[in-house]
Amino acid sequence: CGGGNGGSGGGGGASQTTRAKAAPTAQAAVEEEDDMEFANSIVSYNVLNYEIKRLQDTVDALTAKGQIVPLAYGTRIQALEFRREMLQIQVDCGALSMEAYMQQLREAIPREKAKSKELKQLPGGAKRALDAFKRAQMMQAEIDEAENAAA
Repeated sequence: CGGGNGGSGGGGGASQTTRAKAAPTAQAAVEEEDDMEFANSIVSYNVLNYEIKRLQDTVDALTAKGQIVPLAYGTRIQALEFRREMLQIQVDCGALSMEAYMQQLREAIPREKAKSKELKQLPGGAKRALDAFKRAQMMQAEIDEAENAAA
């Protein structure tokens, strides 16, 4: 089983980065986040499932209303699904043990909380701050559930 970062970060990524740097507003910083970078930063299988469902529900709601679905939703969902598959492969191949997985969650929780705090300070960042906090809570619940099952 090979590792690999995967990702199709081709030509489009560079222009997004350039645009984000060209836009001096904090809102642009809040809005712009590379899909694969976002997906790869998630270490929790439960959080990946939550993010995929949340985005898919948004796509479904827009479709039901007859509105145009931005392509960004599709690429973000694909990135999250890819990350979820890679996580599953790591577990299936034995490259990621339950202990290592739990340690990843323990390390990711303070990062998500710090990200939440940082985003909260930015204009327009309140929703993303809440999302980051929810991810931290989900990971903590996952740890608690695993520890209770082991006890």
